[in-house]
Parts: sequence; C-alpha cells; structure tokens
Amino acid sequence: MRSCRGEHRCPPSRQEGDTALHEAVRHGHYRAMKMLLLYGAQLGVRNQASATPVQLARDWQRAIREALQAYQGHPRSRC
Repeated sequence: MRSCRGEHRCPPSRQEGDTALHEAVRHGHYRAMKMLLLYGAQLGVRNQASATPVQLARDWQRAIREALQAYQGHPRSRC
C-alpha cells in the first residue's frame, strides 16, 4: 500500500478518478477507510463526477435508508 502522507496525493485508481478511499467508501470497507485515513488519504479529493469520499458515504447511507423504508410494511418483512 502506498503512503499518501505529506504533499503527495494518492493517485486516482480508476478511470472515474476514484481514489482508494472512494472505493473503500463505495464498498463499505470500514477498516480500509480507517487505514487509508490514518496514512493520510485526503477527504476532499473529487472524482470525475465531482464527488468526494464524504459525499459518497452520504449517498450510500441515503440509499440504504430508502431501501429499508421501501420494504417497511411489506408482507415478507415482518415490520
């Protein structure tokens, strides 16, 4: 794993301009997020869609909440 400390920024890892932190957030890899942040990954780096890792996390949480609400009261959900 490369270090992202100092003046160097972690290079984008994919065509979409996502860094390793973007990917960790998108896939819910909590331990990887913590490790990347510990080694200096930047929260403010934007991908090609202009999304930061923090914005991806908010979108991810919103999507989970909406999915859960959609099944509230569903006959198979026992809610």
